[in-house]
Amino acid sequence: MKKLDELVGKWCDRRAFTLLREVLKEYPKAQWLTDDVGQMYECLRGIERIHSDKLVGVESKALTEIVDELAKSLGR
Repeated sequence: MKKLDELVGKWCDRRAFTLLREVLKEYPKAQWLTDDVGQMYECLRGIERIHSDKLVGVESKALTEIVDELAKSLGR
């Protein structure tokens, strides 16, 4: 997922360790199977809820777009 790769890259560049610690539990996957997508969806929703104060600039919007795309792919 290109958008997710870009977001994780931004977090790496600015050393957003709290966000990276959360997302790297589920990322990257060699294949995105349904269970993997569901786990990533839950992980990113958790970041939205718990760590939204650590998102800067357009990261919040990007994260919401990624979560919405994952939700659609899961039929939620």
